[in-house]
Amino acid sequence: MPNAEREKQSSSPHVSDDTSTLGAEKPNIDRTLVDGDTPLPAAPAWPAVGANLGKYEIRQLLGRGGMGAVFLGFDTILEREVAIKVLPPEIEARPNTLNRFLAEAKATGKLNHPHVVAIYDLGQSNGLYYFVMEVLRGGSVADLIENRGALPWRDACRMIAQAADGLAAAHAVGLVHRDIKPENLMFNADGLVKVVDFGVSKLVDEEASLHMTAAGQLLGTPHYMSPEQVRATEIDARSDIYNLGATLYRLITGRYPYEDCKAITQVLFAHLEQPAPTATAHRADVHAGCDEVITRAMAKKPEARYQSAAEFASALRALSNLAASIPAPAVVTSKAAKEDAAVPLRSVAILEPSKMQAMVLQNSCKKAGVQAIRTLASAASALAELEKSPPDVLITAQQLPDGTGLELLQRLRRLPSLQALPVVLTSNDLQIDDAIGVNGSGWLGVAAKSARPDQILRGLHAATSLTAATPPFSTNVDLTAVRLLLLSDSQRVPEPIAALFRELRIFDVQVAELRAPPGEPLLAGEFDLALALSANFADRAGAAQFAASVLSGGRCNACIVAVAAAAGNGEFRLQAVNRPGFASVTDCPLNPFRLMRLLQSVSQ
Repeated sequence: MPNAEREKQSSSPHVSDDTSTLGAEKPNIDRTLVDGDTPLPAAPAWPAVGANLGKYEIRQLLGRGGMGAVFLGFDTILEREVAIKVLPPEIEARPNTLNRFLAEAKATGKLNHPHVVAIYDLGQSNGLYYFVMEVLRGGSVADLIENRGALPWRDACRMIAQAADGLAAAHAVGLVHRDIKPENLMFNADGLVKVVDFGVSKLVDEEASLHMTAAGQLLGTPHYMSPEQVRATEIDARSDIYNLGATLYRLITGRYPYEDCKAITQVLFAHLEQPAPTATAHRADVHAGCDEVITRAMAKKPEARYQSAAEFASALRALSNLAASIPAPAVVTSKAAKEDAAVPLRSVAILEPSKMQAMVLQNSCKKAGVQAIRTLASAASALAELEKSPPDVLITAQQLPDGTGLELLQRLRRLPSLQALPVVLTSNDLQIDDAIGVNGSGWLGVAAKSARPDQILRGLHAATSLTAATPPFSTNVDLTAVRLLLLSDSQRVPEPIAALFRELRIFDVQVAELRAPPGEPLLAGEFDLALALSANFADRAGAAQFAASVLSGGRCNACIVAVAAAAGNGEFRLQAVNRPGFASVTDCPLNPFRLMRLLQSVSQ
């Protein structure tokens, strides 16, 4: 299920070794600058590495954007590294673009704020205009989203509040950014957010700026544009607040506002007519207050938004400081409703004798947005501590200083409060079959010692309702690209399952006989998911053994194998989910919610 990776393009002053951005590239909806100017040449004559611009030595190309290239440079007088933004020589003949470039440097140079990139110098040398700014080595917010997916909502609010502080300073001197987006929010070495690239900004108090918004010019990025930008009408600081609200939605959900739109024109129309999107529609662990601040920031009418960036920042900090940060899940009475509801993964207990392995697990859980992570010292102390305060999941090694993980599991299942506790056993020798007998009816996973922590999180996501806050597999799946192998006793698709595929619009389904002779391939080809259905799996042990035989025997090339048994009334219940290095047993209905989570957990 290949994901189309976003090509990177940046004019921001962060350090990167990637010089591939110099080549010609296709327009991309998430970073397009819709402008009246003629596009830049594909390969302008940039300064060579080792050349000098005034007192600055060019050391490395960092990237390029719509208004030039950024180089890592060295100030030979003050002896410090700097970032140098350079216009290609052709742009000198384009007054509109040149004026916008000079306005960026002069306007940003007026600011001295911890959340705005610092401008050191402006110059011209050998026919090239350039300005010099601080080097930001922390990457961009866009990089963070690409690497980690959706962010914890508190972290997102903190970042956007810092950006709002920087914008408040810019607005105070009459400067409107006009292109706020994750790519233009950078981190310094200390992790502070800085607003960069005022390249499409407008000096509200300068008459010359009126020429920058001539007919035919839409300055901004479609996914984040305010309605007044779409209409190309007069804008003010409240347009930046709309852009910032749209950026906040992107950080919290990992999605673009109006992501379902397939064309730029549809996105622009949505900014004009559709209600602001809600973050809680895509993440169960997000505070409802996030929807309120996004809705207000992205109000269609400027007068309905926060009226200043400072007011927006204050609202974000007030939300982040709420004592009850995440509302408790609503009380659900029916078993089916519980099985269909995503539950935030908030707490994890780790019992791992290896300090290095324990540290890796802790760091991965922290990156996944887990708020409470406990390390346990021994099996003896773990029992009382877990009974007193059960976590959402326990991860324990099989080999412990005072026993084994299996012995601990057996004792846990004797306690009523811990019978349903999800447990992951890590071992290079233990098989899922060895643990099922002592596990009872709870969810159980067995991971190889070599399994990555994200594989454990994917296993939890696939077969439980626990949902980590940040990994990308909690986002949407392109169901049109899914390749699914269905294994059935009758080599036919049962009607309830066919209805399920129709509902999710999964069309690429291959069907093979479930009971093919042992050792023989089930079906050639590569599949995202192999789903086995049968009325003959009497228990979870049989289902787990079959799933293991499919993967270990190489009988089909699938990322994940799931086994479900007929439970009467047309219902199928999921019993086992296996992936390389990780096996689990479960008991939950196979429905749209569960099938989607199985597909989300497929490793790329």
